[in-house]
Amino acid sequence: HDDEMATRREQITLELAILSEQKSSKIIALLEEFRRNDPNQGNQRDEVAEALAEPADAQVVLDAIRAAEKAEDGG
Repeated sequence: HDDEMATRREQITLELAILSEQKSSKIIALLEEFRRNDPNQGNQRDEVAEALAEPADAQVVLDAIRAAEKAEDGG
């Protein structure tokens, strides 16, 4: 029962982290859009902001976690 609870807790934590990351990416994208539309700001690209505005692919993250777990188990 404890293992089930721990697994469920880890899953919820991961889901919350992914949701938080998606929200952060959206906020960064909106801020970048405001900056580009502001005539008082330069129109140069901010490559870091553009990269941060791209949300992580949840499937890629999950695959990486599973691969790491498999490697830890010697698989």
